Amino acid sequence: MIFTSLLFLAFFMILLVLMLVVRGNQAREYLLLLASYVFYGAWNPVFILLIVASSLWGWYLGLLMQRRGDPRWRKGCTWLSLLLSLSMLGYFKYANFLAENMAAMLGTEWQHADIILPVGISFFSFQTMSYTIDLYRGHIPVCTSLRKFMLFVAFFPQLVAGPIVRATEFLPQLEEKILLRWESLLLGGQIFLGGAIQKVLVADNISVFVDPVFSDPDLFSSGTLWLATAAYAMQIFCDFSGYSLMAIGVARMLGFKLPRILTCLISRHRLPNSGDVGI
Repeated sequence: MIFTSLLFLAFFMILLVLMLVVRGNQAREYLLLLASYVFYGAWNPVFILLIVASSLWGWYLGLLMQRRGDPRWRKGCTWLSLLLSLSMLGYFKYANFLAENMAAMLGTEWQHADIILPVGISFFSFQTMSYTIDLYRGHIPVCTSLRKFMLFVAFFPQLVAGPIVRATEFLPQLEEKILLRWESLLLGGQIFLGGAIQKVLVADNISVFVDPVFSDPDLFSSGTLWLATAAYAMQIFCDFSGYSLMAIGVARMLGFKLPRILTCLISRHRLPNSGDVGI
C-alpha cells in the first residue's frame, strides 16, 4: 500500500474515523496495531508472521533481561535477540548471495532459491534490535505490555521505509494518552503534502530524464551523463526524504512524533506542550 495511492487515502480516512469513534487508550492501541497489520498485509499477509515473531522474541527476551540481574544473563539475552533478528534479516537478504559465492569458491553451480524479500524487513528488525540494545544499556525501562511493544515494532507509517524509530523515542509516547488534536492533524497534513510533492512531483519526474540516459549511456554526451548522475542523486534523496516526510506526517496526524528530518519544504513549527484540546 503506497502512501500516494487512493487505496491508502481510503484506508487512512477510515482509520481516522475509527480513531474518533474509539475513545479508550487501550482500544486505540489495539486499533492502530490492527491497522498496521492490515497495512502490511495488503502486500503479503504471510509476512505478518515475521513482524509478530520479531515482536515476540524481542519483548520476551527483554522481560528475561529484567528479571535476572546477572550481567552475563543480560548479555546472553541481548546476543540471542540480536542473533535472531540478524539471522532472519540475513536469510531473506543475503542467503542467495552467500550461497552463490560459496558455490563459486567450491567450483560448483548454485541454483537460486525462490526467496521473496519482505518489504520493510530491515526496519522492523532494527526496531527490535534498538529496543534490546537500549534496554541492555539501561537507556529505557523494560516494556511490560506486549500490546505496546508490538505496536512499536509494527507502527505502519514508518514500517516499510522508515524512518527507523528507537524505542527511547516511541515507547514513552505510548505511556501517554493518544489524542487526535486539530493542530496535529493540520501540521501532519502539511508535512505529508510536502513529502508527497518531493516524491511525486520531483523524484518521479526526474526519473523520466534519468532512466533513458542510464538505460543506454552510449547515446549521450559526457555532459549529459554527468547531469543525469547529479539528477539521479537528487531523485534518490527526494524519494527517501519524501517518503520519510509522509511517514512523519501520517504519524503526527495520529498523535505521534517521529524523528524529524531536515527539509526546506516544511517550515519549523512547534505544537503546544499543554493546554491542547484532544479528541
